[in-house]
Amino acid sequence: MRYCLSILSAIFLMTSCSVEPTPIVYGKDECAFCIMKIMDARFGAEAVTDKGKIYKFDSAECMVQFTKSKGKEHSYAHLMVTHIHEPEMLHSVHESHFVISENIPSPMGGNLSSYPSLKDAQKAIADNEGSLFSWDDLISGKHKNQ
Repeated sequence: MRYCLSILSAIFLMTSCSVEPTPIVYGKDECAFCIMKIMDARFGAEAVTDKGKIYKFDSAECMVQFTKSKGKEHSYAHLMVTHIHEPEMLHSVHESHFVISENIPSPMGGNLSSYPSLKDAQKAIADNEGSLFSWDDLISGKHKNQ
């Protein structure tokens, strides 16, 4: 019996310390930055700290503001966004391309959308006008100079 409890405890500890992203539950989860319900699957975002703490966001612009406000206080195992044409699927921000366009409104009014490829982002700009950014551009504030 004691052996079974030890095994169960070990399994619990291994699974509770996961640093993997979890799916966003649209219509139920709240944004860690603005505290609004996360509703639009085209714009969701998620940050997972190195210690496994998960923060979910209703838009990439909320995650940008959140990570900037935390500074060096947190280091992240994962920074993930949904791509506008691949709703509900989380992708690394470092493998994503970002567009700011007034013609593509996002939940918090930052007009920020993300795409899986440079070609997709350039098509969005050609169709809607706007500017292209990397995650590093967004974090450094280069998008404010546009």
